[in-house]
Amino acid sequence: MTNSGRQEAINQGMQGDAAKELGDFASAATHYGEAVDLYRKLGDDTGLAQALDGQGAAAVAQGDFASAATHFAEASGLYRKLGDDTGLAQALNNQGFVAVKQGDFASAATHYGESVGLYRKLGDDTGLALALDGQGHAAAERGHFASAATHYGESADLFRKLGDDTLAQALDGQGAVAVAQGDFASAATHFAEAAGLYRKLGDDTGLAQALNNQGFVAQKLGDFASAATHCAEAADLYRKLGDDEGAAWMRDVQTELARQLEGQN
Repeated sequence: MTNSGRQEAINQGMQGDAAKELGDFASAATHYGEAVDLYRKLGDDTGLAQALDGQGAAAVAQGDFASAATHFAEASGLYRKLGDDTGLAQALNNQGFVAVKQGDFASAATHYGESVGLYRKLGDDTGLALALDGQGHAAAERGHFASAATHYGESADLFRKLGDDTLAQALDGQGAVAVAQGDFASAATHFAEAAGLYRKLGDDTGLAQALNNQGFVAQKLGDFASAATHCAEAADLYRKLGDDEGAAWMRDVQTELARQLEGQN
């Protein structure tokens, strides 16, 4: 294929990137698909792998996880063949994410585990923190709570060191695992820190869930007054967000807490 064909492949990839940034994922998928076809004809494995990454991301954004899994798997194979550890680590991370969305937590654990090893080798703390968070999620879903706590803990430490507010996500994971292990005091600490970060970020969705979690843990600890405070704020946020299901759930919890508080008096 001529240089004009290569330039067209590059242009299609750039148009895919632009459409993705604008949230036009259908157009992005079309452009990335054109780029994939052109790079195949060119025999350009590097360009093909990158276009497949884009195609996978567009599929994820459209909720088409089966197609995303296919694209990311092919990209991983190409990066592996090319000896591109950076590309492979990201593609494996993407495969792990998609496997979680598909409920295949064993495959997710495998992909995230290899990604973690590559990011350690590369010295990429940001990538490592994200992959560890995914590894923690996969382990927790499989009931491997001790391993999950270790992965989430290392992820949280790295995010804290990096000053990356994705820390809130890792803290959510740590709190959930602590709850599963019956360690409600530790869970309360993790959820409180997560709530503080979501508040700082202005993320009402994350804050509502963190307050919900705080209320649940406070109730388990017998601190019904604090539980009522957390749940009341969570209920206000759910109403603000238009989340009727969340608001209704909080109303039920508040009713139960009112009975528990009355029983203490």
